[in-house]
Amino acid sequence: MSAAPAEREGEIPVPGFDAARMEHYERGTAHRGPRELLVRALAIVGEPAGPGAAPRRAIDLGAGLGQEAEELLRRGWCVTATDASRRMLDSVRRRASAIGAGDRLEVMHAAFEATPIAPESFDLVHAGFALPFCPPRHFDAVWRALRASLRPGGLFVGQFFGPRDEFVITSPAEVMSSHTTDEVRARLDGMEVLVHEEVDRMGETAPGVPKHWHVHHVIARKRASEP
Repeated sequence: MSAAPAEREGEIPVPGFDAARMEHYERGTAHRGPRELLVRALAIVGEPAGPGAAPRRAIDLGAGLGQEAEELLRRGWCVTATDASRRMLDSVRRRASAIGAGDRLEVMHAAFEATPIAPESFDLVHAGFALPFCPPRHFDAVWRALRASLRPGGLFVGQFFGPRDEFVITSPAEVMSSHTTDEVRARLDGMEVLVHEEVDRMGETAPGVPKHWHVHHVIARKRASEP
């Protein structure tokens, strides 16, 4: 019998994301397009300055099957895609190759806390439903590194889970990170908040399973004066 996705050789366990949830995620998201929040952020960024402009750089944290990385590559960005799953990164590579953009893709197989992120490296940080799976003991350091990795004027695009999210409530203690509204605001202090939308309601996961969602959708810009 073959191993379940999260148990295959070479995979890094993701806290709160066991083999069943990984399989559920893959099945439910295989055919979706890029997340709507990233598309909104790219509309804010606008088109490159011109043919001679330097390529913009993005990091896709917890890239999953690669829909967002593919969208960025299609728009001419250079993309660093990170994930704890080699299977996911293989999918990202296939997508990049299929559109002839493999030369603008870098992949990193690492957990959140082990991902090397240099200061002022990126014009956009995308963390689509990824950061809640960073354990609380590592969250502060990961968040500081992500903020520092933005160039002045760069955007953070992603989600924080609230404490009433079903994934948070049903996970063991100290596995998933959650944030109240005030805690999200504190995380974004000093940034220009362009979007902060809080959702707290019943809904469904991608395959149609009922779930209570408590999610903060965020787009925030790093100010030129931020250290």
